Amino acid sequence: AAVIGRNTGADSNYVWLTGVGTRWFIGGDLFVGSNGSFNRLVISNGATVTNNGNGYIGYGSGSSNNVVLVTGAGSLWTNSGNVNIGSVSAFNQLVISNGGVVAGNGGVVGSGSTSSNNVVLVTGAGGLHVPCPTGLMPRAALGALVDVEIGLGIALDDHRAVGQHGDVPAHHHALREGLVRLHGEC
Repeated sequence: AAVIGRNTGADSNYVWLTGVGTRWFIGGDLFVGSNGSFNRLVISNGATVTNNGNGYIGYGSGSSNNVVLVTGAGSLWTNSGNVNIGSVSAFNQLVISNGGVVAGNGGVVGSGSTSSNNVVLVTGAGGLHVPCPTGLMPRAALGALVDVEIGLGIALDDHRAVGQHGDVPAHHHALREGLVRLHGEC
């Protein structure tokens, strides 16, 4: 496993991978903010991160405001497991922009009772690729947000985001207080 911000108080740590040929291979899970806050992982300009496990952005209840940014053509974060944003923590973000891609076997946005205001944003070319039926599961009652701009997509095999309370049509659907917004084609 690899951890950026392991313990409480391990805050404001940065890992920045940039450029084609820059690679980070991890033999297990990747945590960005295991218990720390304001930690960042930036994968840019063709760099790649591959981990044989789950990816966590904000894991413990004491972690918050952690960010993974995957930006630029050829930039890639691949997980053999799930991509988890805000497992039991708040205000964590996954931002995919300008041709970046994040791939995994599934994903969860805010899975615990202390999770709130966790966000996945896809903008510019690129996207988040997770297979159905696992899909991307927002915990809607806690303000999870998935926002995909026009012409982009979260690649779900049957064009649906899968919510905790059942399937969510893939364009714009409110679940209690949470919101899943998928504009354009999946």
